[in-house]
Amino acid sequence: MDVQAILNKIDEDARTAATKVLEEARRKAAVLRAQSESRMKKKRQELETRLQQDGDALEDRMIRMAALEDKRLLLTGKREVMDAAFKEAARILRDMPEKEARAFFLKQAVRASGGTEQLLPGEHSTGIINGSFVEELNAFLQSQGKPAHVTLAADTVPGAGFVLKQEGAQINCTLESLIMSIRQEEETQAASILFG
Repeated sequence: MDVQAILNKIDEDARTAATKVLEEARRKAAVLRAQSESRMKKKRQELETRLQQDGDALEDRMIRMAALEDKRLLLTGKREVMDAAFKEAARILRDMPEKEARAFFLKQAVRASGGTEQLLPGEHSTGIINGSFVEELNAFLQSQGKPAHVTLAADTVPGAGFVLKQEGAQINCTLESLIMSIRQEEETQAASILFG
């Protein structure tokens, strides 16, 4: 047997085997590359979808936040208008003519007094809430069958109007207190009048 022919046959078989291995490796590499590209494409699509969803969610959140801020600013503006309206009402009441103010406060005092309190005038009402006011109040109380022992205190309270005080209890009849009370009761109605 010829050794060279055997060697040639071995070399040819080795080349054929190497070619087959190389082709198989190329085929597997192509499959792996295609799988990798497919996975990368899928991941890219998932990422783009997630980014789009996150972007949409962020945009929606920003729109909602802007709407809430608009509502907050609108409410702040309405609150300022309401504050101004009630301040103007307080100013009008404080500036009413002395005769009307005296009649108004006398009506409040007759309604709130039990007849034995101490009356503290408001610092802005000392010209109206004075000794003659207390005398007139006691006369009204007596005509209604109530005790007529209201006394005028030397001290004053802040605001316009008066405070009735007895044994640590106080009934605040200042304009500021009355307006605050009216505001709490009538704020919804005032808002509907002011803003429709």
